[in-house]
Amino acid sequence: MNRTEFIEMQNEFADYLYEYEKVIKEGYLLDLKYNKEFSSLLVELHNLEIETGVMKDCLEKLQAGLPIENLNALIAKVKESFQKKLVEIESKNKRAVEVTARTEALTDEEKKDFEEYFHEFVKEYYPPVKLLLPPDLKPTFDMLKHAYYDNNVNMFKEVFELNRISFMCPEIPENDYPKVSAYYYDFKKKVSIDRVERTKKYPYTKKDVFTDEMSVKAEEGELLMRISKIKSLNKVLKSDFVNAFGYELNLSE
Repeated sequence: MNRTEFIEMQNEFADYLYEYEKVIKEGYLLDLKYNKEFSSLLVELHNLEIETGVMKDCLEKLQAGLPIENLNALIAKVKESFQKKLVEIESKNKRAVEVTARTEALTDEEKKDFEEYFHEFVKEYYPPVKLLLPPDLKPTFDMLKHAYYDNNVNMFKEVFELNRISFMCPEIPENDYPKVSAYYYDFKKKVSIDRVERTKKYPYTKKDVFTDEMSVKAEEGELLMRISKIKSLNKVLKSDFVNAFGYELNLSE
């Protein structure tokens, strides 16, 4: 393999990784958009699912002979993790509002320019392509990727320009071409598998939710039906829980 052939292969590999990063970004933004659109329903559903699950688990364990003292300790741990999860959800919803507003503020031309700018970054400086990422540069690289996912154009350009020299890599020597080619092949194979598996799951499965206003309303209806169904179970378990433990479970306290 000569230098021209290697550069061509390297560019093809970079293009493939760029498309992969676009897929990750699409999922990231879709997740934030979904959470922003249905935030109140998702929080209510989450709370009901956790509370209902805890009551069901405790009642089953009590029936199996586990002492109430042990179960109260278990409930205390669940409450602690529940509160942490609520903070995470609140933080995610806040980020969703910020990122959505930033994305909507960009014109189509600005979005296109940013994608081209990031594409060039992948070709010229992306560590998996250039096979070099010093440990002290990893936080900066992660920051750049998150700025890309967040559509934070200014942050990406500022951070990159400040660190451009650090990202510059020496040219790969010709005698390493076979080894690097094998690496590209294996890396691309792993990425390809991940890409297929990733797009089968949430949030990619929710892409059609935002086709039009009717599809959004349909998703809202689905969530309301799930909430209604779990509320019925929750009501029954709550009565059984009070009878068994002498108090009503409230994870928010």
